[in-house]
Amino acid sequence: MDLRTQLVNSIVENLKIKEDMFSVGMIEDAIEGIDAEQYNEFFNALIGDEHEYLKPLDRVAKVSKQFKHARSNELFKETPTMAKECYERFYTVNAQMTTYSQTNRDAVPNDREFFINTKYSDLVDKHGAKVFSKQDLYILDELGGGEWLMNIKFITNSKEAVDKIERIIKTAITAKYMKPKHEAISHDVRKMLR
Repeated sequence: MDLRTQLVNSIVENLKIKEDMFSVGMIEDAIEGIDAEQYNEFFNALIGDEHEYLKPLDRVAKVSKQFKHARSNELFKETPTMAKECYERFYTVNAQMTTYSQTNRDAVPNDREFFINTKYSDLVDKHGAKVFSKQDLYILDELGGGEWLMNIKFITNSKEAVDKIERIIKTAITAKYMKPKHEAISHDVRKMLR
């Protein structure tokens, strides 16, 4: 039995929650986004005296929200650096793709079609490693995909582009750590952020 399942079982047992698929599902949704290293601390906060007045499932929701806020705040501190690195990666890929298209005019007669039709999830570097992470692909899609990447060299204010990337990252973090599953962004994006 994995640690997450053990945590759910302990919560059900200690808070005397009637175990059914809906209660267990609610608990699983509530603890999603809490790091496994924090399970013990989370459990101790959950069974402590501070939230005795709440019904068991409300208690789980409230304590999990506190832990998710803390985690998202940690990640928010990293977003400026993440956004800058992401922008630089996009700029570098643009330069490489532009160089390739200019030196291979027979194979790539139209830069716009080349940038728009490239399957970015399949791009690999000279060592065979993927160029973009799932997060990069999500951000690129949110920015406008190949069309945006093609025009990155014409962006006159890179700070604005980095700020936009940072907002996209923060939105994804918020969706993962802050909102209940039914209010969050799509399931595919949630999987991408895991």
